[in-house]
Amino acid sequence: MTANIMKKYGSDYEAKWEDITKKRLIDWGFNAFSKWSKPNTVTFPYIMVLQDPPTLSRIDWTYDVFDPQAESIIEASLQPQLEAAASDPWLIGYTYDNEAGWSSDIVAKVLAFGAESPAKGSFVDLFAERHNGNLAEANQILGTNAASFEALKAVPISLSKVPAADVSAYIQLASRTFYSTISTIIDRYDTNHLLLGSSIVPTWRTSLDWDAASMEFVDAFSVDNYTNDPNWIARYQAFGKPLLNLEYTFSTTEHGLSAVNGATHVPTVADRGLRYKAFTEGQLGNPLFVGSGWFSYYDQAVTGRKDGENFNIGLLNQQDQPYADMIAVMKTTNAGLEAVHADAEVPTEPEEPLDIIVDNRDAEFAADAGWVTSTYSAARFGADYVHSNKLANKQATWTPNVTVPGEYNVYMVWNASADRAASASLEIGYDGGIDTTKTVNQKTNGNLWVFIGTYPFEAGTNQYVKIKSTSTTEYTIADAVKFSLASADPFGATHARSN
Repeated sequence: MTANIMKKYGSDYEAKWEDITKKRLIDWGFNAFSKWSKPNTVTFPYIMVLQDPPTLSRIDWTYDVFDPQAESIIEASLQPQLEAAASDPWLIGYTYDNEAGWSSDIVAKVLAFGAESPAKGSFVDLFAERHNGNLAEANQILGTNAASFEALKAVPISLSKVPAADVSAYIQLASRTFYSTISTIIDRYDTNHLLLGSSIVPTWRTSLDWDAASMEFVDAFSVDNYTNDPNWIARYQAFGKPLLNLEYTFSTTEHGLSAVNGATHVPTVADRGLRYKAFTEGQLGNPLFVGSGWFSYYDQAVTGRKDGENFNIGLLNQQDQPYADMIAVMKTTNAGLEAVHADAEVPTEPEEPLDIIVDNRDAEFAADAGWVTSTYSAARFGADYVHSNKLANKQATWTPNVTVPGEYNVYMVWNASADRAASASLEIGYDGGIDTTKTVNQKTNGNLWVFIGTYPFEAGTNQYVKIKSTSTTEYTIADAVKFSLASADPFGATHARSN
């Protein structure tokens, strides 16, 4: 692409390109640079990405926020950037890190660590506090035999044995530690600009626990959300924070390039503009939404990046030619966005049920042959439940009929006992994918609505929850699953049954 720019603009090509780029963006109605996109000399409002230093103690896509060395490492890396930007009137604010929160996957990694891990030590300290220092109780819950809580820090722990409420509390503690550290460092060197979160992908590499705990430390909460559904905002409505979507796009495969995903694929270039209009106006129809960043200015190369991406995401192609049919719609749309936002209203609660409960007796429940109906335990939802009869590879499925699309919190209830499955596998089908990472430990958390996760659901019956028995020595229970519209759910975590 750079070669095309050099050939097109000739001598002093960079200055000429920057001049025409600014003129284009102003003419098309764009008013700021989002992440990753600020040219060297173009004066325009912008957002700066502060990246986490590579020398931090890594845990997969994130790092050990409890490491006592983390703050000094981060400060040493960020201080020069913050001091240089502190008085810049064009800077809107900072995001820190990128698309990297904590989920139960990170907790599972931490639990396998030894006593040398600050994150593991913090988990054990929190677990001890939450269970009133009762070592016998801790060993019984976790299936361990540690002589002390200090000794427990060296013992591998299975995530499936940790109660969901303790996992949630730990993720929230990690989030508060992460964001309080970053907020403190930024304030030491720059009190003029905003902290805009971490560009979280709402249902990937994060959790609602992580996101919720960040809210007291950020000035606005940012996401990267490649979707066509502006109702993603419902996931965060209850927190009342300003919201930004700093990466999204719409693509066609007309010119040999790819689309980011199915939700953002459209038939033609003109449809890219029409989808932009519908999505952008839909987001700005919510008063909490304050800004978005189209990704990106140029298409990726048809030959692909190193990671294989060759997406049609640009306002222009690689030959520096604007997509005229799309830009015409965008320009008209952008001119009216302030009026759309001025008329925004807080969404009213839908009239349809906010909770959808599918019981094992309902028509929306299906199970393989071999499941046995039982009333043995009184801790059940409805008249009875079914169990796997200690047969492996037996599946049962709950399929809700969703009438209000949006983000849904998924909960499951079972009766707990020592002979129940320690790690029954779950599969959650949702709008845009399938999650096969979840398991449940049915030895604990009996007769509670146990939080499984938050997922985007479309209207209809295309989403489901499936449980699979994996043991020939334990019973897997299939009773009821609750699907709660996240924007109206007062819990968002494991909680007691009221029905």
